[in-house]
Amino acid sequence: MGFFSGLFGEKNGPVEKYHSNGQLMVRGTYKNGVYHGPYQIYYENGQLSEDGIYKDGKLHGPYENYFSHGQLQEKGTYKDGERHGLRELYHANGQLEDRGTYANGLLDGRFESYYENGELKARTNYIRGIPQ
Repeated sequence: MGFFSGLFGEKNGPVEKYHSNGQLMVRGTYKNGVYHGPYQIYYENGQLSEDGIYKDGKLHGPYENYFSHGQLQEKGTYKDGERHGLRELYHANGQLEDRGTYANGLLDGRFESYYENGELKARTNYIRGIPQ
């Protein structure tokens, strides 16, 4: 699936790529040669690896990343290719690993990290990426 148009073979339109075993690897859309719109990346076993939205070739909007067994590994939001807003990272057992707020790609506010058993490991406040 997919088509290419424009000068110099610029990619435009929907695209799907497959692993050698036939499982879907990538589903997305190109606009003017870069990803634009929703996209998904899959592991060879068919499980979803990443789910996000691109705007003019940069991540923009909600984003999720998964372990190969299907458990959520990371969720957050991007703005113009940089982390922006709350981001949470999870251990393979599903427990929260860390949580922090970003502004324009930099930690900004409270950042907390946790052990695999859910116990708080550390808490730090950041202002524009600098620990306080």
